[in-house]
Amino acid sequence: MGSWQVAIRKDQLVENEGRSIRIAGHRIAVFLVEGTIYAIEDSCPHAGAALSRGYIENGTVSCPLHYWRFRLSDGAWADNPTLSIGCYATRIVDDLVQVEIPDDPPLTEPRQ
Repeated sequence: MGSWQVAIRKDQLVENEGRSIRIAGHRIAVFLVEGTIYAIEDSCPHAGAALSRGYIENGTVSCPLHYWRFRLSDGAWADNPTLSIGCYATRIVDDLVQVEIPDDPPLTEPRQ
């Protein structure tokens, strides 16, 4: 279990555009896609590019450097789901987007 932290106001999110935030040492990309809010680690494990600057399509975000695609729903690499990046639970409280931050320190290496 982790703790819920305020990330951003809901009205600051734009459909199909990422926002980069930092909470408790975690760099997080927050997206609003078809009315659903997603939060994933904001760093591609391949070259460290900000996924918040990526292109959204079919429930994935593409890295702006080399186009690695990650599913917004669970952080899995779309071309090899055995690899994934951090994915965070989200909720809305009083028009504020909250992200559940794990008790563990931020990941520095991709999970396998």
